[in-house]
Amino acid sequence: MSIQDYSLTYESLSLRTAPTRLLASATLSVYSARKLVAEPTPQRRLHRSYQHPVSELAIHPPLKEDLYVLLGDWGEDGTDIFEIMVNPLISWIWISGSTLLLGSVIVLWPSGRQKAGYSRDEANIAHGGEKDEDGPDEGG
Repeated sequence: MSIQDYSLTYESLSLRTAPTRLLASATLSVYSARKLVAEPTPQRRLHRSYQHPVSELAIHPPLKEDLYVLLGDWGEDGTDIFEIMVNPLISWIWISGSTLLLGSVIVLWPSGRQKAGYSRDEANIAHGGEKDEDGPDEGG
């Protein structure tokens, strides 16, 4: 199967049982420009105490776009259903969010050179003005 610049090849499906759950794991090969770029293994778990299946995405996150592979369901005849999505620039959202957070921390970090709690007169004098002796002008 193909989607955008990717070609995906289904390799296998493995079923494992544990005392509390059934685990299905599919293996795929992802090619881009005829080069193997990833081998995602999406999973689907069915817990015995909770009868609804839980899916785990397989993600291939290059900077240009994210490739998501989700294992939907599988049949006894060997057919498997996959949901495949390509979301552009998702990595850049994380990078820009991290940059924004780091910039905010740097800007908001208290420095020892500043004196907290300047009054209006102190701030005016610090900027070359004079102290206002009469108070605010009431327009009269």
